[in-house]
Formats: sequence, C-alpha cells, structure tokens
Amino acid sequence: MKKSVSRRNVVFSLISFIGATGLIATGYSTWFFVDGSSAHVQQDVNIGKWIFNMGPGYYDDDFNEINIIANNYNQGKSKVEFAVSEDGILSKAYGDNIDFSKPLTDEKGNIINNFVFPSYYNYKDADGNLITVDVTTIGDGTGRLNWLGDSSFDEITIPDTVTTIADSAFNYNFPGKKINLGKNVKYIGVGSFAGLGNMETISLPEGLTTLSSLAFHGCSSLNHITIPKTVTTMGESIFQSCDSLTDLTFEPGLESIGKKSFFNVTNLESVVIPSSVKTIGNQAFGGCQKLNHIYLESLSIPEGFDKNWIDSYTLDNLQYVYCLSDKPLYDDNGVLLPNYWHYVDGIPTVWTE
Repeated sequence: MKKSVSRRNVVFSLISFIGATGLIATGYSTWFFVDGSSAHVQQDVNIGKWIFNMGPGYYDDDFNEINIIANNYNQGKSKVEFAVSEDGILSKAYGDNIDFSKPLTDEKGNIINNFVFPSYYNYKDADGNLITVDVTTIGDGTGRLNWLGDSSFDEITIPDTVTTIADSAFNYNFPGKKINLGKNVKYIGVGSFAGLGNMETISLPEGLTTLSSLAFHGCSSLNHITIPKTVTTMGESIFQSCDSLTDLTFEPGLESIGKKSFFNVTNLESVVIPSSVKTIGNQAFGGCQKLNHIYLESLSIPEGFDKNWIDSYTLDNLQYVYCLSDKPLYDDNGVLLPNYWHYVDGIPTVWTE
C-alpha cells in the first residue's frame, strides 16, 4: 500500500515487523533519508525479537523503504538487516561486520541452519491507521543477496506471502542443499536459482504459473523435480546442465517445453511426456547421453516437436521414442511394433508378445 507522507519530521506512532518465524518487533527508531529529512517513532515500545534501525529509502514524497535488523540472526553484536520496500519487495539483506562464512546464531547461541526470510511488517501512521505490508517479492539483481554465497546455511525458507522470485534473485549465491519455496510462489524469474551447484532439493508449488528461462541452469546437484500442472510453458535452458537430475516428472497441463530446457542432463535415463505437450524446442533433450526411454502419452509424435528436439548424442543411447497405446500394435506382416507402451501398475511398460 502506497502511503504519502510529508518530507520532514513525519510521526509514526507505532512501527512493527513480523517475520516468517512469527517474531514481533517494535521500538524507538529514526530513519534518515537521502535528503536529510527524517521520520520518528516517538515512543519506546516493548522491543521483541526484532528492532528497526537507520535505513535509506526516501524518494519523492513517498515513504519507500524500511531497513529491519533481525535480532534473532546475529553474530556477536551484529545483526542481519533486511531492506523492504513499501510495495513488499525484499531487495537486500546484509549486516555490518558480519562474517557470513561463520555460523549465525539465535539469542540462545544455537546455530541457525535454516535461514527464514521475513514475511511482513506492520506500522501505524500518524493518524493511527494500521498498515500491513506483506513481503511478496524477493528482489531482482545479481548480488542483492550475495551474502548468502558466503553463508553456512544448509537451507533457506521463502515464506508463503511471497508470490514472485525475481530475475537473478539467488543465482550463484547459496551454497546450501535445500530451498523451501512458499506455497504461493507463482513466478520464478530468469536465472533465479541458476548456478546453485550444491542445491539438491527444491519443490515447485502447485499454483506456479511462470518458470522462466535459465531458472535452474547449472544446478548440478539437483536430483529430482516435478513440474506442476499449473505451468503451461517452460522457458529456454531452464534445467540445462543439471547433471544429477535423474527423476523428472511432468504433471498433465504442460503445453510447451523450450529449447535446451534439459540440454546436457547427462544422467537422466527415462522420461514420460504428457499428451498435453504440443511443442518441444530445439535440443530440449539434447546431450542427454543416458536417456534411453522417452515415453510419449500421445499416440504419435506431435507435429509441434522441433525436428532436433533430441540430438545425435541422445540418439546414440536412445532405443525408441515410445508412443502410448491401449493394445499391442503389429505391422502388415503381423510383426509386433516395438515402439508402443502402456501403464502396468503405474509403471511405463513396453508392449511385448
């Protein structure tokens, strides 16, 4: 919610922040803006797990950005700090004098292995109106979250308030093994998670609609992924060079697979492509050297498949592109056609005599 304020000596009676962990903070604080004006909280309020501190963010006549220090993520006297815009975009996270290569701890000294991003903040304006702003977007730009690249976290958690992971939000900047996406993420931007070489696990939520190009390019430890039915179009090179990917599932609903989407996924051995898929781009499954079974839930290869949707490297090991049939099929001489399959107890099975 956009809230216009005057340029100087703006009074807010209460400002608070609630993170995904449910921790609440309020407190006395001052914001110094780029033009030297300031906004003051006039009273000390009970300081919980979070407090506010100085931060930039004054543009035109709008209260634009709050910097939040997270007291439960600390290292000595230094705290992790977030910058959140009035539109709910989390654009930065950093901390003065923090060595992110060393473990962060909570207030009891326990090492934090799962870094939980904040979910929303509340404040009351001078008229006493309570304004709540959800964190809906993890901001774009390589390096905005570059502190994660040096961190010791095993996993990170994106809260359910977030709907958008912007372009390049995490690329090459997280050394851990697991990312927990909130259930309401609908958009994953270009290169959002590219180059996360240690990441093994991420689940794409039902309701995701946009999976942009290069989103997981070079995630060489990712071993399984399910594309939910709400994704209808996959961009280019999304899972290119995901060397460890061996378990790939498409839910019915997907219509288009972009070029090089699974290029050089060298350990993938089989895949089922639903009948809803009408187009597959150039070399979408190129360089998949161990891919030996492609099961189409279509009765024939759709005309919209690029003539080079698989390449010579894939063809070297590929036995057949199998098409679905509810019964075995034979040629005019009564010889069983070898490239048809059906399900047996949910498992793709080639028809035999």
